[in-house]
Amino acid sequence: MAAKRWLSPPSREVLFGFHPVTEALIAGRRTIHSLMVDRDKPSERQARAVKLAEEKRIPWAPRTPEQIRSACGSDQHQGIAALASPLPTDTVDAVVADAEATAKRPLLVLLDGIVDPNNLGAIVRTAHCAGADALLVPKDRAAGATPVVSKVSAGALEHTRLCRVTNLAGSIQWLKKKGF
Repeated sequence: MAAKRWLSPPSREVLFGFHPVTEALIAGRRTIHSLMVDRDKPSERQARAVKLAEEKRIPWAPRTPEQIRSACGSDQHQGIAALASPLPTDTVDAVVADAEATAKRPLLVLLDGIVDPNNLGAIVRTAHCAGADALLVPKDRAAGATPVVSKVSAGALEHTRLCRVTNLAGSIQWLKKKGF
């Protein structure tokens, strides 16, 4: 029998596209290590992200479209990408505690069986527009926060709390006890 290989989550990933990169810079929830654009003189849209990066002392450099495509693994990069830390996840306890501290009843979206990152991204975008405070997603057999999800969400993932839960049914029972 082959030995199991335990893989740790990546310490860096490549975000791509105008909205995911710009919203990651604005939200500040993850560390942006560097920025790359596909021209020496950034376009007007790229210039906004470059300005945000410079304000935060994040280095940026021009790269060819092929280099950016190679770095992010997608043709959908729109000429901009960022090397970033993975998006941090929250706990349901933290979301509920924050809500209790502000006497606000949060809008939580619980998702089960969402394995396609494109579907998760579309749901995140819609939930964010509807004012959702957090999304609860199972840790196993479900899509997680990836650069593709951020791209499809048009950057909304950068502003929406994502909770990975071990047992969705158990989380529902706990939330019911908390008055949800």
